[in-house]
Amino acid sequence: MLMKTESDLAVNQLMKDYGAYGLGTFLGALFVIYRYANDRIVPTSSQLVQDVAHDLHEDEGTVREVCDEMASLGLLDPEMWDEGKAMNDHASEFIDSYWRKSDASILGNATRWGKKS
Repeated sequence: MLMKTESDLAVNQLMKDYGAYGLGTFLGALFVIYRYANDRIVPTSSQLVQDVAHDLHEDEGTVREVCDEMASLGLLDPEMWDEGKAMNDHASEFIDSYWRKSDASILGNATRWGKKS
């Protein structure tokens, strides 16, 4: 699950402020975060804004405004956003769990089949 109950309230506030565009930007941001996570990279705020703007065919300034609001609502990690990085707490938990399992699987296969990683 990507969101908890308190996040639902934040999403509702984002939709109240920006309508479907706000929700689309939020979902686009999550997609970008997960896409970078496949390479174990935390995107910068600039990368996130550029990629979401490109994916949605929207202006970067408007996307940045919505992303700033998402950070203030806690939909993006506000501390990381202030540092110029983009992450969502729930995505971070999922990604950490995924890579731990992936690393364990690689190590298990190497041990089982005698391959060195």
